[in-house]
Amino acid sequence: MKWPNTQQSPQASSGSTLMRAAAAGLARRVERANTLQRDGRIAEAEPIYLDVLKADPVNADALHFLGLLRIQQRRQDEAMVLIKCALEQAPEYVDAWNNLGNLHKIRDEHQEARRCYERVLAKSPRHHDAWHNLALVLQSTGEVDKAAQCFRALLSLFPESHATRRNLGALLYVQGQFEAAAAVYREWLSRQPDNPIARHLLASCGGEAAPERAADAFVRETFDSFASTFESVLIEKLEYVAPQRLADALLPKLGAARRSLTILDAGCGTGLCGPLLREHAAALIRVDLSVAMIQQASYRNYDQLLVAELGPFLPPPH
Repeated sequence: MKWPNTQQSPQASSGSTLMRAAAAGLARRVERANTLQRDGRIAEAEPIYLDVLKADPVNADALHFLGLLRIQQRRQDEAMVLIKCALEQAPEYVDAWNNLGNLHKIRDEHQEARRCYERVLAKSPRHHDAWHNLALVLQSTGEVDKAAQCFRALLSLFPESHATRRNLGALLYVQGQFEAAAAVYREWLSRQPDNPIARHLLASCGGEAAPERAADAFVRETFDSFASTFESVLIEKLEYVAPQRLADALLPKLGAARRSLTILDAGCGTGLCGPLLREHAAALIRVDLSVAMIQQASYRNYDQLLVAELGPFLPPPH
């Protein structure tokens, strides 16, 4: 951040050198903590931020990033206080305004979120995330035309943002504007002719003949992109219980656990079923088409990991 210059007396000049050196040291510590935080090592990042704030209670970066860390810890009220304190110290801190908007959005405070994103864009008209987030908020409040305008504005600024094309196409599709959605996907394919997502979505809205089944590349890319949040979404938000129900149905039929069976977890995803059946398996094998899904559960105790599509992988029925 840039702070305004202030006039200093000659007596303060030597002190200012020390102050600048101290500030630079704190900035390096904040940068180190932020690197740890981005790597998911929040337990290591947290004490660094707290120590910086002991030395400099109005350090806007430390306040902001600690606020984001509190969001990760699901301590939203504390996060709100910290990010607002950061903005009191640095009112033009656009990333903090954007993240304050995100926090309001998490809390379903859509109008407050909208004001935050609009403030970011007034100061920084090319702020990609603020355009994207504003579009999502407008979509959630039913202002579909304005949301589409935001996505189009984003594409005019970042024409290679294919995630934006996907969002815009989906928005138009759910509104029944199939031709408009198809036009978005055709534009995407003009830039990426081999993109399986664009090809699949174009077919889904009637833009071309539908295939007999989703292409392997589409399935792979879809689940690869979903892998990092798959378990948190299914378990925490959707209360996914299929693996446990499967185990409850199977275990009474398997008898005592003797580790004597070969068990195939077909379409394993991140491997939620495997640990529930481990004690019955001499060999526990998992197969999935998504490499990223399999990598997410590399720590789970499988004996063999295979990347394959189930149709060709499974033997034909006798």
